[in-house]
Amino acid sequence: MSIAKIAYWLFIGSLFGNVVVWAFIPSLGINWTSYAVLLGLALVGLALWIFFSLDRLVAWLKLRSTQFGLSLFIMALMTFVILGVVNWVAVKKNFKKDLTSNKLHTLSDQTQNVVRGLKEEVRVRVWTTNIAQMSEGVDMRGFFDNYSQLGGEKLKIEIRNPNEFSADAEADQIRRNNVIVVKAMGSGREARIENFSDSKGEEQLTNALIQATKGRKKVVCFVSGHGQPSLDNREAQGVSTLKEALEKSNYEARELLLVNNEKVPADCEALANIGPRNAPLERESAILKSYLAAGGSMISLIGPRAPKEWRDSFKAYGVEIRQDLLIDPYRPESPIFVATRNYARDVPMTEGFSLITVFPEASSIQVPTKSESEDLTVRPFVSSEARTYTKSGNIAQIRDVRPASSDLKGPVPVGVLIEKALASPPETSVPEARGDVPDPMAEHPEGEPHKKKERVILFSNDLFVVNGVIANAGNSDLFMNSLSYLLQDSELIGIRPRDLRQTFLKLTSQDIRKVWGFILIVAGLFIVFGFRAARRKAVLA
Repeated sequence: MSIAKIAYWLFIGSLFGNVVVWAFIPSLGINWTSYAVLLGLALVGLALWIFFSLDRLVAWLKLRSTQFGLSLFIMALMTFVILGVVNWVAVKKNFKKDLTSNKLHTLSDQTQNVVRGLKEEVRVRVWTTNIAQMSEGVDMRGFFDNYSQLGGEKLKIEIRNPNEFSADAEADQIRRNNVIVVKAMGSGREARIENFSDSKGEEQLTNALIQATKGRKKVVCFVSGHGQPSLDNREAQGVSTLKEALEKSNYEARELLLVNNEKVPADCEALANIGPRNAPLERESAILKSYLAAGGSMISLIGPRAPKEWRDSFKAYGVEIRQDLLIDPYRPESPIFVATRNYARDVPMTEGFSLITVFPEASSIQVPTKSESEDLTVRPFVSSEARTYTKSGNIAQIRDVRPASSDLKGPVPVGVLIEKALASPPETSVPEARGDVPDPMAEHPEGEPHKKKERVILFSNDLFVVNGVIANAGNSDLFMNSLSYLLQDSELIGIRPRDLRQTFLKLTSQDIRKVWGFILIVAGLFIVFGFRAARRKAVLA
């Protein structure tokens, strides 16, 4: 065997031996001097091989194929270097692009609206002894940086160790690790996150910002006494999950028994009527009519099982809930569960909304083609998909859901926004009817007198917010957006924060060494055998 071949295999063996020992058998306890010896042998072998193969190397380098291959290699190496530099700059300058399908590393629409809409300076103190240990899978510094960049000068985030800032920790009453204190510096209002969860971190922090900056809680009164689901019912047909969502947005949910009242209480800033099963008394209907005529707001979920009196109560606006059942043929196992993402883009609560909403047992809504009054607007903002159709009749009597030529074809409205401007202040004083609301003739931002409106949001389905269904993709967000619109909380409209339920691949430092070792060995083998094949081809030529 020639000296050149011995030197060649000395180089290859020493180089690969170094990688194998480093990546796969560090338990041998080899120190850095051993690695240096192996690397030195590799360099000696490379030098000897070049010296004794110089003539053949020069001839090989003159070949056009060799020059072309080297050019490709240099281009690939430069591309790798450029990508590395770009990645380094992005990390140092915090430039980010979220390429995950569910925008896992991007703050939600609602969070962006809340943070950008801050009217006063807010301080967020994160009390932790080790921020890296606040989460196993989420980069918490990057998480808080997202908020800082979005809030600018209005949002100040301080990460502090309670052992180093004992005086401030005592002032904030820190008694445990990983506590977040949010304080609105102007008003002094404060919210705390005592049990931080990385999977719900954005939801917790955003809700704390809302609580600290919104001030008093707006009251939403849920009409009861007609078979509506209870706010405290945690069973599948209850709405306790909806109540919790309202409380997170700094709303107070309260049940209202109309029969025990002469009028809607003054502190009810919006009414909600979800799934009545019994007809209202005439006096109750009169109370609701008077409340709306005074500029009130109400969200009504009236499904096909609701009595005729409730379905007909919207005819005064030219709106009628038909007595039919909507069918989705794409769900043969449960065709009465209608899934849709057909939303109007000119209505604030669905502008940019793209999540699927599921409506179990929905009817169609008939809306006027043209309003009889200039002060009345009726706008469908949620409709079924074109594939759907309706089966006429009482839901309890419908047996055959197969399509027929007489069926009404989709898309048909299932959610409608009704707004009626009041030309002049009503006789009933506004504070008595509705609580603290703006002057109906106050100056509009554009300089025009702003007419006070009665607002009604109507859904022809009452089950999409019950506990057993509300967890579907867009159900909770759609209802909350609708309610925030009625309460004129535009910054709360948007897709809410999602749980960060990720599956993480946990790798130890030794596991990472093995991965890198495998990559280096495979890449090295490709280079070695490619080089040998190219040399043989050159020799044969």
